[in-house]
Amino acid sequence: MTSCDGCFGSSSRCGFERHFYLRAMREQRVEVIDVDEVRRSSVEPGHRRPLTTVVGTVTMDRLAYRHRGVGNLHPADAALNLPTERHSHGVRRLAAVEATRGSFGDAAEAIFRTTGWGVGKRQVEELTARAASTSSTSTLPAPPSLARVTMCWCCRLTARASSCGPTHRDARQRRPRPPPRRRLSRACRKGQNRYHRRTAGVGVVYDLTPVPRAPGDALASNLMHHREHRRPQASG
Repeated sequence: MTSCDGCFGSSSRCGFERHFYLRAMREQRVEVIDVDEVRRSSVEPGHRRPLTTVVGTVTMDRLAYRHRGVGNLHPADAALNLPTERHSHGVRRLAAVEATRGSFGDAAEAIFRTTGWGVGKRQVEELTARAASTSSTSTLPAPPSLARVTMCWCCRLTARASSCGPTHRDARQRRPRPPPRRRLSRACRKGQNRYHRRTAGVGVVYDLTPVPRAPGDALASNLMHHREHRRPQASG
């Protein structure tokens, strides 16, 4: 680990570098046994990994516990709760927040304006998916007295031309537009909307107090609804 003295980065990034440098110097050897009950007796220092944060990319050194035929284990990563990929949890959360405000392309541009470094559209999609799968709402178990409810809605919406990729944008411009004030057939609408629509999904997770019901309760409510909306019979 090299010190960041004399560098031209931000003070926050240099603070991260110094923090990781001190942790690497003070890291002590511990006894490590993996899930397969294999003792990792071989320890090798100086294993470096990059970490992209909201203040820039930093590097950290830590001890690697090794064993022949299996991958290395790094207890320092678990102690700091670091993700397996290069981007930190802060970048993952920033990508998820910006993705909810528009397209993934707009989210990538917003991340560039906030952090000063670029991230690809595909990376934004992957970070948003990881943030949704590891959110505190979806991972925490529900209390015994409550029920966990998960709902999801999907629909196809007309996308803006700026949010489409270059291939779809060019194909969208080449296809003829429908004539104004004319209702198109179903087959024609399907062909002309080929590059104009995208699938959007919205999900929600919440806790609900369960209310147990017997079959008789459901039947009674259906009978009451039928009697209230029954047509009156003609007299005479």
